[in-house]
Amino acid sequence: MSPTSGSVAVPGDEPSLYDLPARDKDGLMLADIPSASVVLAETRAAFVLLDPENRFFWQHEGGPALPAASSLPAMVNVLTAARTRAVPRVFVTVLADAKADSVAWRRRRLILRKGLNRELDSSPWGSRLAPALEPTGDELVISKLRLSAFHGTALTTYLRNLQVETIVLAGVASNGAVIATALDALSRDLHCFVVHDATLGTTDGLHDAALAVIGQENTISTSALCNIWESRGT
Repeated sequence: MSPTSGSVAVPGDEPSLYDLPARDKDGLMLADIPSASVVLAETRAAFVLLDPENRFFWQHEGGPALPAASSLPAMVNVLTAARTRAVPRVFVTVLADAKADSVAWRRRRLILRKGLNRELDSSPWGSRLAPALEPTGDELVISKLRLSAFHGTALTTYLRNLQVETIVLAGVASNGAVIATALDALSRDLHCFVVHDATLGTTDGLHDAALAVIGQENTISTSALCNIWESRGT
C-alpha cells in the first residue's frame, strides 16, 4: 500500500505509516509509532460528528447552556475546516425508539446519565441538530440506537465506498458515543483520532478517563487538525 493520492509529505523525520513492521519486534519503541500528523497526511480521512443535538447543549429551548456548549466553537471550527478541504462529513444522531430498547440498554443509559443530574430534553426541538452544526445537502446524516456510530448503521459501508482509512471524531459524550465509536473503529481496521477540545464528557473525571483509554497518540487538538488539513490539497 502507498500513501493516499493528494497527501502531503511525512512531517519532519518521522517514520512513514507504511514502514511499520508487519508485527511488533524487539526494540520497537513508542517513538517509532507514526504520529497523528503522519497518519492524517498519508491516509484518506472522514470527519464524524457524534450526537450534535440541541438537548446535549442546552437545558431546553431558550434555556441556559449546558457544559457541552463550551465545546461547540471547536466543533464548528473542525466542521468548517472539513468542508473547506472537502473532507467527507458524517453527522450521527441518536434515535429514540422504545421498541428497540432492552433492559440492559436502559440500565446502561441510566449509568451514563449519573453525572448529569437532569433529564434530557425529549421535545422535537431537543432532537434537532444544534443550529451551528446543521448539515448541508451533500453531508450524510445517520441515526444510531446505541453508543457506537457503527452499531446497526451504514457507516462502515459508507466509509469503505469512499476508501476512507481514518476517521476524526468530535461531539458528545467522550465517555459515551465518542469512546464507543473510537474503539469500534479499531475493530474495523480504521485509524481514529478524537479532537479532544471538541468533545466533553458527562463529568470532568469521566472525560479525562475516556481520553486516557483512547490514548494520547489517538487524540489531537482542533488547531493541530486544522493546520494539517490546511496543508493538504483539496
